[in-house]
Amino acid sequence: MMKLGHVVFVAMVSLLLLLGAAAQETKNGPSPRPAVISGRVIDQGRILVGQNRDWWSVGNPELLKTHEGELVTVQYRVAEGGKIQVLSLRKMREEPRYSSNYGDAAFRR
Repeated sequence: MMKLGHVVFVAMVSLLLLLGAAAQETKNGPSPRPAVISGRVIDQGRILVGQNRDWWSVGNPELLKTHEGELVTVQYRVAEGGKIQVLSLRKMREEPRYSSNYGDAAFRR
């Protein structure tokens, strides 16, 4: 009976080590979840320039080509060669909207 318990213990430890190695591989590889960045599209959709002047090369510029010069928010994944692969796109407003509330201190004069 002791030998069967020892075999089960060794099998469980081996399984845990294999799962740990698989988790390590996915941790070092591309992220499974897409990331989000915002910026202005330039160079016929090949480059996305962020608000802090960072820029990213786009692997699939055909999605951004029609949005040249516009502010956009994109979901992306990092592809081969360090380029980003755009998954989805949403246009941003060029100018912020301001609203007033008549209960504010500025209107209590």
